[in-house]
Amino acid sequence: MLQYLLEVLKLTLLKSQAHLAGEAKNIYHYRNWVAHGRNPHKTVSAIAPKVAYTTLASIVEILLANP
Repeated sequence: MLQYLLEVLKLTLLKSQAHLAGEAKNIYHYRNWVAHGRNPHKTVSAIAPKVAYTTLASIVEILLANP
């Protein structure tokens, strides 16, 4: 569900900064990998907490600026 929402946002509100949607998807995949037991057979790139925060904060700022 989140992936579809990010695709819609990428085509509308995040059009000028579409890379944020891709980064948010990577954060989502990493979060799921950590939360569900860190499967050693799946490779997921690690996301630094500061990068995750700045990416998600940027998306929230864009969403709040466009009611």
